[in-house]
Amino acid sequence: MGAAVVAVLAVLVAVPSPAQASSGGGCGPRVSWHFSSSTLYVTSCISFGSPHLKPDFYVEGSAPGGTNCTVVQQMRINGSAVSGGRHVSSCVAGHYGPWNYAVLPPSGYADARIAIVINGVEQVVSYSPYVYFP
Repeated sequence: MGAAVVAVLAVLVAVPSPAQASSGGGCGPRVSWHFSSSTLYVTSCISFGSPHLKPDFYVEGSAPGGTNCTVVQQMRINGSAVSGGRHVSSCVAGHYGPWNYAVLPPSGYADARIAIVINGVEQVVSYSPYVYFP
């Protein structure tokens, strides 16, 4: 019996532990702002690839010509806005990002807030799902 226990312990010691991985992340709900002649849609996303958080966003549709319209994405780590984690685009269709941010602290959670801003006023706000990182 003693030899069997030693053999099992030897196998347990020899098997490497799995690497730590992130969970969650992905894209949040697609939100929209309706103009009289068109509709603008935005989606905020975030992922983690060690050691970087990678926020990005999508803009679909367009704002009418002459409209003062911007899309603003702000990354947050552990509930606080990240300095330098703010991205602004005109309201032009496209995929923006991803951007790489080294993670400090080395563990926690993050998301990316997105807003459609018309004439300097936030009209629609949405968030990516949280990504949890080791």
